[in-house]
Amino acid sequence: MAFSGVVSVQPVTEEEYASSFAEYMSRCESEYAAMKELSGMLAEDMSGREIEMLLVGPGTGHFENDLMNTILPAHGVRVNGVVAFEPNPAHVAPLSQVMSQWQCSTVLHPEYFGAGSNLSGRLFDVVLFVHSCYIMPQKIRSDLMANALRVLKPDGRIVIYNQCEGDEHGHDQLVECNRHFLQFLDFGDGAPYADHNVTAETMQAEFSRAMPDVTWSIKRVVSGLDVSGVISDPHGAAAADLLTFIFSTRTRSLPQELQRQMSSWLISAATPDQTIRHPSAMLIGQPSSSGCACVPLSGIHHAAA
Repeated sequence: MAFSGVVSVQPVTEEEYASSFAEYMSRCESEYAAMKELSGMLAEDMSGREIEMLLVGPGTGHFENDLMNTILPAHGVRVNGVVAFEPNPAHVAPLSQVMSQWQCSTVLHPEYFGAGSNLSGRLFDVVLFVHSCYIMPQKIRSDLMANALRVLKPDGRIVIYNQCEGDEHGHDQLVECNRHFLQFLDFGDGAPYADHNVTAETMQAEFSRAMPDVTWSIKRVVSGLDVSGVISDPHGAAAADLLTFIFSTRTRSLPQELQRQMSSWLISAATPDQTIRHPSAMLIGQPSSSGCACVPLSGIHHAAA
């Protein structure tokens, strides 16, 4: 019988989110490959250049390390300097260790990036956000983009890695699952820790309204999310952690029938290789007056195997 009614829920804590995110990370190999492919497109567009980069909320720097040490050098892009703002105290030490391996000057600020951040007039070719924008309320996102624009060189770009609405095969099924079951969840005056309603397309519309002098374009790569843990044990710890990541609330605290329907939704959506559709996207913002060629909006590629 279909679940009916609305359940009052609390958003996950930072610790609960970290645990659920670890399960998600163990299941997103295809998405990681897609992100590297997107980065290769970005690097190819900047081939032969020397650049300065600003990283906003890079976490532990796991993906940025691949970008700095492998992807950009492979396309002849030389990074002369990196400045990072990371407010999570748990991430600062590992990020500092990662950044020490980069062959350029690095500065790490253990704080939020904002209008008052002291950059001593420094400007950047790339301001990078990697899967952090859906954790921010809309007002903070728009303010951050405006602050990023202020420190961007005239021919620079804001680069945001994020989920998207879908690809040539259909809707993003993680986003679709989230939207379907949110009708049963009431966060009260709060909000989900991570809002998976936020996609590259919703941000493109949001930022275009807030910053009409910036052109926002999207590049997409087909990828999937491994849901084999849910299929093999719909009521197990791996399934609970993945569902907690998708809905940003402790799913084990939900009514059992609702938990069952969430797991069943993912199982029904899964392909024979036990994945659901979860394409990766790169949203790029460039000042319209720069005259730079922007990444085509309609571009869709397939992640390398």
